[in-house]
Amino acid sequence: MNIDFNQIKIIKAEKENEMHKKGIWVVYNQNIEFNLITTEPITYENHCKWWESVFEQEFIYIILYQSVLCGYIRLTKKRTRNKEKNEISIAISKKYHKSGLGTYAYSIFEKEMIKIGITEIIALTDIRNLGGQKFFEKNNFKKGYIKYIKKIKD
Repeated sequence: MNIDFNQIKIIKAEKENEMHKKGIWVVYNQNIEFNLITTEPITYENHCKWWESVFEQEFIYIILYQSVLCGYIRLTKKRTRNKEKNEISIAISKKYHKSGLGTYAYSIFEKEMIKIGITEIIALTDIRNLGGQKFFEKNNFKKGYIKYIKKIKD
């Protein structure tokens, strides 16, 4: 797919904007196999509950291509039970995977974070998420540590 990079924008998500809320839910569920916490799709009802609480904890940006929501980037503002401070989450609609859209949007996002004083970003990926690993390496993230997890009971 040929992408016109001049048509890519990132904007802050708006809590009251239904298109932002629903668009992020759709993209999240399209990429569920790469999630570190769950592999089950999230219901819209649960997404809406999360949406109501998240704006105090995260910077949330939507990615637009030709004015259509096609992804999002989130960065945790402060450490929570499940996330480190400045931990990034990025997801792109499957249609745009491997198009360069994510890398371009990330470069815009990084400049925004520098403006507000963010000096470090942490990225975690599932060991099976080779695309995510390549994305972060291509964008000059360095491997920091390996986390081992063992489920002893479902």
